[in-house]
Amino acid sequence: FFFQAEDGIRDQPRSRGLGDVYKRQAWARILPNGKAGSKVNMKAVEHYRAMLLALREAGIVPYVNLHHNDLPAILRIDFLAGAYDEEFVSHFTYYADICFKYFGDLTPYWFTFDEPWVLSVYDRMEPHELNTKPYILAHNYLLAHAAAVKLYREKYYSTQKGQIGINLLSEMCWPLNETNPEDIEAAKRHVIFQLGWFAEPLMTGDYPAIMKTLVGDRLPKFTPEQKELVKGSIDFFALNHYFSWMVANGNVTKGETYWDDINVTKSFKDSWKRTDMNWPIVPEGIHDLLVFLNDNWVKNKVPIWVTENGVAVKEPDLATALNDHKRIDYLFGYIMQVNKAIEEGLDIRKYFSWSLVDNFEWWSGIAKRFGLTHIEYGEHPKRTAKSSMRWYSRIINQLSQFLS
Repeated sequence: FFFQAEDGIRDQPRSRGLGDVYKRQAWARILPNGKAGSKVNMKAVEHYRAMLLALREAGIVPYVNLHHNDLPAILRIDFLAGAYDEEFVSHFTYYADICFKYFGDLTPYWFTFDEPWVLSVYDRMEPHELNTKPYILAHNYLLAHAAAVKLYREKYYSTQKGQIGINLLSEMCWPLNETNPEDIEAAKRHVIFQLGWFAEPLMTGDYPAIMKTLVGDRLPKFTPEQKELVKGSIDFFALNHYFSWMVANGNVTKGETYWDDINVTKSFKDSWKRTDMNWPIVPEGIHDLLVFLNDNWVKNKVPIWVTENGVAVKEPDLATALNDHKRIDYLFGYIMQVNKAIEEGLDIRKYFSWSLVDNFEWWSGIAKRFGLTHIEYGEHPKRTAKSSMRWYSRIINQLSQFLS
């Protein structure tokens, strides 16, 4: 898409009946040196402006994410820690300022980070100790997010009138034994340690009480000023969700790592169908997670957006890929469960399927296919819409008209 942006925009997605696209910027392209005060790569700025302008001219609304696990290497080389370093906040805020300045007239929607839970718990770039580092990383991501939001609201909102948030990933968890109080608490604990870890500071300014108790001094503390900075630093709640777990209480007696602190054992039901990622397909999970999220943190104070939800399907050849009925079944089940939550009174305003085209999947490269559009990889990639693209276009337009 980077090398064939104009063709991609012309072919996708407005011609398919899809109106909004969620895209990511590359920090290292815009700021090769990565750091606050460093020189801007204007060629990258020109490329992204041309792409965003082409989207707008095609009637497509771009939603821009500033960072998803593409930290400039120089930050690790110089600081040996990336986001672990306290200066990360100033570096990210400088980068965000550049993006707001050059692209803010072309996009009304911003996300600071995609899935900071993954970035904190699974550091893919270096050996990762799990005693304190996840908590420090998450703390810095929250502070960097809040600082960028403050900057946007004070410097750019009056002219750009945009909205800004952060994408949070979570699975739903149910107790393995629904009559066992320990399993019930374990299921809640897992969601709190994955989603509430970020949701509670964003909504209240501080970490969940159970995390303070179980993690103790390994959990960083917000200053009073930081609490005010983080609290309310979202205009919407962006949720990514793919699958669910059955959870039982663990047997850890002393927590020494993040996983020890959660202290659960997880499993899938044998009856659950699986995706090509080996994730279970459990549509009711997204409904129950949305309800849990709203009951515990959002409480209808901000609208909820489902910003990622999709399925990897094994597609060994083009014929199989183009008849991806398993993807249609998955999307139908999950969309209906989102609609159920709306009917129950939750303020859910947007839903994005992951993804528009087959993409580079972090742990699997191009081996796993999530796209509504098939990519024939090579020097000149070829795109072909799958059955799911045509189906998805019809259903979201029908639902949009109904909900309006």
